[in-house]
Amino acid sequence: ADTRLWAAQPVDNPDPHAVGLTSRHLAYVIYTSGSTG
Repeated sequence: ADTRLWAAQPVDNPDPHAVGLTSRHLAYVIYTSGSTG
């Protein structure tokens, strides 16, 4: 991984309105519990 790219990311979640997100934007979410069974 490029540490410079990671370091440039915000520490917390950005304000959705500040980046122009609305309820019309599609979200792709993957959830895993971390278990194998």
